Amino acid sequence: MGKRNYQFHRSELFRRLGWLVVPVLFWQLDTLGNLSIASIQESNNSTCQDCCDYWCTTMNCVKEAAQLWQLMNHSADPCVNFDEFACGKFYKEADIPDERGYAESWDISNEKIRKILEEILSEEIKPKDRHHQRMRKLFMKSCMDIEQRERIGLQPFLETKFAEEWPTLKGRAWKETKNFSLEEMVLLYSRFNPFFNIHVVEDHENLPHKAIDITPLETGFLDSFQYQRGRHSNLVMAYETKLREMAVELGADPVTAAQDAAAFVDWQAQFFKGKNFFLIDIMEFNLSSLYSNSNLSRLGVPQAISALFGSVNITLGDNVQIIVYDRRVFNKIKVAIEKMTEREIRNVFGFTYAATRVFVTKRMQEISDKLEEVQTGNSFKKPLIRRCVEAVSNHFSLSLSKEYVNSAISNTAKNALAEMYERTKEIFREILNNTSWMARSSKQAALDKLESIALINVLPEEGFDDDSLDMVYKNFVMSGENYYENIETSIREAEMKNLRSLKDPSEDATWARKTFQANAYFRRTGNEICKYFNEYHAYEISVSCMRAALFEDAQLCRVLCMFRVDSQIPDPWVGRMRSLYSRIRTETRRIYNAASGRRSCSGRSEELLLKAYRISLPQRKPVETIHDLPRREVDLGDEEIVQHYHPVPLEDYVPVIGGENCLFRAVSMEAFRYDS
Repeated sequence: MGKRNYQFHRSELFRRLGWLVVPVLFWQLDTLGNLSIASIQESNNSTCQDCCDYWCTTMNCVKEAAQLWQLMNHSADPCVNFDEFACGKFYKEADIPDERGYAESWDISNEKIRKILEEILSEEIKPKDRHHQRMRKLFMKSCMDIEQRERIGLQPFLETKFAEEWPTLKGRAWKETKNFSLEEMVLLYSRFNPFFNIHVVEDHENLPHKAIDITPLETGFLDSFQYQRGRHSNLVMAYETKLREMAVELGADPVTAAQDAAAFVDWQAQFFKGKNFFLIDIMEFNLSSLYSNSNLSRLGVPQAISALFGSVNITLGDNVQIIVYDRRVFNKIKVAIEKMTEREIRNVFGFTYAATRVFVTKRMQEISDKLEEVQTGNSFKKPLIRRCVEAVSNHFSLSLSKEYVNSAISNTAKNALAEMYERTKEIFREILNNTSWMARSSKQAALDKLESIALINVLPEEGFDDDSLDMVYKNFVMSGENYYENIETSIREAEMKNLRSLKDPSEDATWARKTFQANAYFRRTGNEICKYFNEYHAYEISVSCMRAALFEDAQLCRVLCMFRVDSQIPDPWVGRMRSLYSRIRTETRRIYNAASGRRSCSGRSEELLLKAYRISLPQRKPVETIHDLPRREVDLGDEEIVQHYHPVPLEDYVPVIGGENCLFRAVSMEAFRYDS
C-alpha cells in the first residue's frame, strides 16, 4: 500500500452523542480510547491520584508509549502546534487502506477486532454448542462455501412469485392486467415495499405500549443527494449499468433490460429532483384515521399494515399509535405513482426487491463491485471471509456480540466498567441536583431518565445469556448448504420478531432512537445508549463502546468526563468540572511525557490538550416543547444542506462532545491497555 495524504473523516460516533450519561459513556468507553491515559500497578494503600504522579513504567504502558512515539512529530513545538506534535508523523506516513480513500487512527484497533471476529466465526460446530451458536456457524459455513453457492445459483429467486411478477424478466411475454391495483402489489410485497417501511418502536409517550413507525424509503441503491450530480453523472450511469447487468444475469433480454433500467433511473432522477427533499414532518394516526387519509390509503399504507400484523396473528385496534414521518414525501410518491404505467410500477418493485436478494453469486458480486468502485474511487475487492463476517454480523448480531465479549473483554474490565459507570451517574446526579437554572420539569425528567439507565445498557447481562439468545434465534433454522435460503429465513424472522414485539410491554429504560435526537422528555425520539455500528455491525449491545484493547485486564483509575470550563457555565458546574478534568490533564500528560521524553510546557499545553475535545455549549434558553427546539442546518452531503429539527440534549445546555483534533484520534485504542 502506498502513502497518500491523510484525509480526516468525522466519525459517526460524534454525530450520535447524546445527553447526560451518553456523552460520558461514549467519551469514556470509545473516545477514551483517543485519550492518552495509562495506569501503573497500584499498591493496596495507593490511590488513583497517587499513581498518576509516576512516570509510565509498566510493560504495557512502555509498549504503548513507544507506539505513540511513532505517531508524533518530535520537531514540532507542542506549545505552538500540539496537533502536529501529537500526530505529525501519522499524517505524513499513514497507510491508506485499499478499500477506501482515507485513513483513521482507529484502523489498528479495527483490524484487531476484525481478526477476533474472523477467529470466532472460523470455529467448527461443537457438540456442546447452543442453538444460537450452531445456527450462526451454519450461516457462516453457507456463506463461505462459494462452490455450493454457485451450484445453487439464482434459481431460488427465479422460482419466487416476485420474479414472475417482474416485467423486465418476463420480456415480451409480460402483459398488462385488466384491473391493476397498487394495493395488490403492496400486499404482495408486504414484507418488502420500495416506497415505505413499517417498523414497531417504543412509544415513550404512552408506556408500556408501543407504536408503529411509517417512514418513506428512497427506492433504489443511490440516495436522493447523489442524483443532484445530474442524471448522466458517472455515478448515476454506473448505477444504471448495475441494474441492467443484474437483470440480464437473471435472464432478461439485454435490450429489454437496458430500456427498463434506464426508465427506472429516469423516474428516480425526476422523483428526487430539487433540493431539501427530505424534511422532518411527523403526523400521528390510528388505524381508522390512516384509512381516512386519501394519499396514504391510495398508497396502500393502512392495507399493508393490516396485512403485515395479520400475518403474525395480531389484529390492530385504534388504540395503537401510528406515526407517519415525512408526510410530504408520501404525497410526492402518490403523485409520482399516478403518472406511472403498470409496467413502471412493477419494475420499481422488481428492481429494488431483487437487489436485496440476488447478490450471492460471483458474477452478481462483480456487478455490485463495479458500482462500488465508482463510488469509492478504488478497485479493492473485499475478501470472501470479510464479506461473510459482515453478513453474520448483520444477521446474528446478538449472538456474535456475546462471543466477542467473552473473547475480548475480561471480567476485571467489566467490574471496572461498572464502577466507573456508577461514579459517572453519581456525579451527574449531583450536577443536576445543584443546577438552579433548569426548568423544573426538565430537571425532573432528566433525573428520572438518569435513574432509569442501568448497566445493562452498557454490558447486558439480562437477555444476554445463552437461554435468552436461543429464544431470540429459535426460528432461525439455518442450513450449511443454502446461503440464499438462510438469508431469506433470517430476514423473514427478524421482520416477524419486530412485528410481534408490538404486543410486548415496553420498559422505561428502553430507548429506541439515536442519541443525537435525545432530549429531556419521554418522546419517542428517545435515547439509545450505544448502538454505534462499525462496518461489521457486531456491537448491537454496545460492544463497540468497549473495544478490547481498552479494557483488557483493566484496572481503571478514576477517569471521568472532561469538560471545557466556560465562563457561561453556571457556578455549580465550574468547580465540579475543574476537579474532574484536572485528573484527566494529569493522566494525559503522563503518557506523552513517556512517549516524548520531555516535559510539556505547563499551562499552554494543558490548554491545547483541552482543545482536542471541547464541549459545545449553545446559548441556553428554556425549551418546553419540540417547537422550541432550534432548527439547525445539517450537512448531508456535498450537494445538499437541509433544515430539520435537531434537538439539542436537555434544553440546549447539556454538553455534547465535539472537536476534531487528531491528538486523541491518532492514538490507537491499544494505547490504553491498563495493567492489572
